[in-house]
Amino acid sequence: MKPKRIIRLHESLPLPCCPRVWAEVSREALAHKWQDLCAHIRRCCPRTEAMAVVKADAYGHGILPVVGTLLDVGCRMFAFACMEEAIAAREIIREPLPDSDCTLLVLGYTPPVDAAILAEYAITTAILSEDYAQALSDAATRAGVTVTCHIAVDT
Repeated sequence: MKPKRIIRLHESLPLPCCPRVWAEVSREALAHKWQDLCAHIRRCCPRTEAMAVVKADAYGHGILPVVGTLLDVGCRMFAFACMEEAIAAREIIREPLPDSDCTLLVLGYTPPVDAAILAEYAITTAILSEDYAQALSDAATRAGVTVTCHIAVDT
């Protein structure tokens, strides 16, 4: 395995002995904020459900603890950058909730050839164009599956 290359702007300065920045995420605070958000949404729009966007490994905080915490406080809709993240989340969700109807949405492009995988893991994908919708439909038909889609509208 090739060692990581460290890029330094100022070669004359010594390397720090420890990281200068880090993130600490409180599961209790995350749960509390989610519950506050949902309470506000229920007051304003009673038929609307919030979706947690946890793309990029929950913004670097870890998909397992973030999705797990949000599941514990009732979140049932999650959005991800790619199919691989959604699959990882589905595995996390299936453990405590094997028959879960949680919505997992992929915001980015998923190759149409992966239609069967989307269907297997019950992952919704964003439709980015009419051509993409047709290609995904064709691939799903060939695979004998149905893929749930979300129409993305660029405003």
